[in-house]
Amino acid sequence: MRIRRARPEDIAAVGEVTVAAYSDFTAGDADGYVQHLRDAATRDREAELWVATPDDSEEVLGTVTITPSGSPWREIARDGEGEFRMLAVSPLARGAGVGTALVDHVLDRFRTEGVRAVVMSTLPQMRAAHRIYERAGFVRDPERDWSPIPGVDLISYRLDLEEQVVGEAMLSFTVTDEDTAEALGSGSLPVLATPRLLAWCEATAFTALAPRLADGETSVGTRVELEHTRASRVGARVDVTATPVFHDGRLHRFSVLAREADGGRVVGTGEVTRVVVDAARFLGRLGPTA
Repeated sequence: MRIRRARPEDIAAVGEVTVAAYSDFTAGDADGYVQHLRDAATRDREAELWVATPDDSEEVLGTVTITPSGSPWREIARDGEGEFRMLAVSPLARGAGVGTALVDHVLDRFRTEGVRAVVMSTLPQMRAAHRIYERAGFVRDPERDWSPIPGVDLISYRLDLEEQVVGEAMLSFTVTDEDTAEALGSGSLPVLATPRLLAWCEATAFTALAPRLADGETSVGTRVELEHTRASRVGARVDVTATPVFHDGRLHRFSVLAREADGGRVVGTGEVTRVVVDAARFLGRLGPTA
């Protein structure tokens, strides 16, 4: 099987293969989206149209549209991300690995560009396509689910192409009167309060993750385990280190270690879990302020 850019003589066949591949999800020729699917010429002009053919002929077995940065065919990709659309396999070629070969080509194409992730949207009913995406390593990205028109709901997938998602981070803090258990009301002594140490651990994990976030993204804490093992007086400097230990899609878990800078005595240890979210959508779900 060969994967190559579509040629002028392929355009009509690409359109018909795409319409046939999506036939279970459209209302036939009366569906306005069918003409959109058939319009391979515009996709070829405004994006990159690719086809899969047999080694010994030019028959179009399948097709995919890669949407480079700046293409009007991009829908959910952010800066530094790749996106593809309209993966379609001829009904006569199903089960032959055509869809998998096209997705692998998309990923190889974007790896050469150095993008950090690839995203795409699909109908919830397209379960066969979902299996291809998931085998390739894509994971659901519910934060980007959307509706292009009323009555049509799309779900989103994302694949992180960077092997190392985040690096280690270290922040230094000095205990002040405002950081004590006495000041925060978590105790009666003028020593570093556990809630403040917990906040410092979260801040360090947030800092470790921040450089890898796309525009409009942030991270939120979802779980913290902390053992506060040593008291620290006002004036002590505490160094907190967050080290990534687990990553699954948008979830990131860090091991955290707090030490006094003077002598290196361990102040606390624990684990922080954070999840990457779209900031505007996250706040939007809270509803209007009172």
